[in-house]
Amino acid sequence: NLVIITGEKGLVEDLRDADHAEVREVYDPAGEPPADPVEDATLVVDLRPVMSDRMAQFVSSWNLAGYPVRALSTVYEEYTGRLPMVHLAEGWELSAPVRRNEYAGVKRIIDILLVLVTAPLWIVLAAVIWIAVRLDSSGPAIYRQERIGRDGEEFVLYKFRTMIENAEKDGPQFTAENDDRLTSVGRILRRFRVDEIPQLYNVLKGDVSLVGPRPERPVFTEQFEGSIPFYSYRHLVRPGVTGWAQVNFGYADGEAETVEKLTYDLYYVKHMSPWLDLSILGRSMWTVLSGFGAK
Repeated sequence: NLVIITGEKGLVEDLRDADHAEVREVYDPAGEPPADPVEDATLVVDLRPVMSDRMAQFVSSWNLAGYPVRALSTVYEEYTGRLPMVHLAEGWELSAPVRRNEYAGVKRIIDILLVLVTAPLWIVLAAVIWIAVRLDSSGPAIYRQERIGRDGEEFVLYKFRTMIENAEKDGPQFTAENDDRLTSVGRILRRFRVDEIPQLYNVLKGDVSLVGPRPERPVFTEQFEGSIPFYSYRHLVRPGVTGWAQVNFGYADGEAETVEKLTYDLYYVKHMSPWLDLSILGRSMWTVLSGFGAK
C-alpha cells in the first residue's frame, strides 16, 4: 500500500499498472497533507520538488512516528524494473554504479564459458537455420550490419537474415513487430529469437555480452543521442544478445517508444548483476523454446 507525494502523474500511473503495487493516495508536494497517516501504508516521497511547510512537517511526523518512508525513485525502480528518467540529474547515478560493479569483469569470463559449453547445440541449430534461410529466399543467410557497442565503438553484428534482399533500398528503417519485409522463415526465426544465434560469435570476439542493452545502428544512435537525454549512458556496458528491455518491452518503432525502452536499458545499466542476468536468460530461453513472450 503506497501513499505518494509527487506531481509526476506519469510515474504514478506506471506504479498503478505495476504488479504488487497498490497506490492508495496521491498528494501534491506543494499542497495540503492528509490529516493523519494512512494505516498499513508506506509513504513514498518525491525528493525533487520543494514541499509546502505543512507537507514537509507531515513527512517528518510520519517518519518520527515510525511509519515507513521511501524515496519515489527507489520504489519506482523496484516495482516497475525501469529507471525514472525525470529523476536523473547529470548521469552520475548510472556511471558510479558501473565503475563500482565487480561483476563486470567476471561477466566476460562467464559469457565465453557459456558460449563454448553450449557450442554443440547452437552450431547444429545454426546449420539447420542456414539451410532454411537459403532455401526460403534469395540472398545470403548471414546478415552483417554496423552497430554501436560499449563506449560508442562501432562493430559488425552478425544475424541470420530475416528480411527480403535489399529491404532497406529506401534507407534505414525501424523494424516493426509485424514488418512486411520479413520472409516466411524470417517470421519464425524472429518469433523464437533464433535469428540472433550468429551473435554468439560476436560474444566470443568481445563485441557483445550474452545480456545487455541491444546494440543500435549508428544512424539511429546519432539521432537519439541528439534528442533523448542520457541515451549515450546505455553504452556504459557491453551490449547484449538479449536484454532487460527485450524481455519487458520488445521492438521500438519510433522515438517515443525508444524513450520508454531506454528506461529499461538504464535500469539494467544501474542494477547489472548475475541474478538479473540469470532472470533475463531464463525468460529469453523460454521464448526460444516456446515462442511465447517474444516482443
